[in-house]
This record gives sequence, C-alpha cells and structure tokens, in this order.
Amino acid sequence: MAPECIIPDWPAPPNVGALQTTRRGGVSQGPYASLNLGDHVGDHPEHVTANRRLLQGRMMASPCSMPKWHSATPKPMRRWRTPLAVFVS
Repeated sequence: MAPECIIPDWPAPPNVGALQTTRRGGVSQGPYASLNLGDHVGDHPEHVTANRRLLQGRMMASPCSMPKWHSATPKPMRRWRTPLAVFVS
C-alpha cells in the first residue's frame, strides 16, 4: 500500500514541493496505525523505518520534518533521526 498524501495546489517555483501525509498507507498497528512516521512515540522502530521507506519511495527528495511549533519564533527543520535508505541522518 502506498502512503496517502495531500499535495497542495499553490503557485510555487518548480523546485519547491510539499506534501502532508495522512495516517493511511503504512504498516504500523494498534494506536499507531497505519502510517506513523514518529520515532519518539513508542511505535515499533522497524514499523517506523518501513513507513519512512514507503514515504521516501513516493517522494522525489529526502524527507525532512517540520516540528509543530506554536510560537512566533521560527524553529528549524530537522532530518529524521532514524536513517532511511539514502539518508545521511
């Protein structure tokens, strides 16, 4: 099953892309079903790794995450801590 994603329709330059995942299309079970990408919530690490590989297979670039930050102060994006197939970190 492929990860379900929402792709925005916006006037962005051709080299800029974005997507929002839903919870559909992954391998996690129970309270983390199905496309859990978080490595810090208690899901099985092998499920998170498999979900991230599924997502990476759908993308044309290495994923990064933007933390949810409720503030007027910007916070930088970070690479996932769990390496993927072509991830450096």
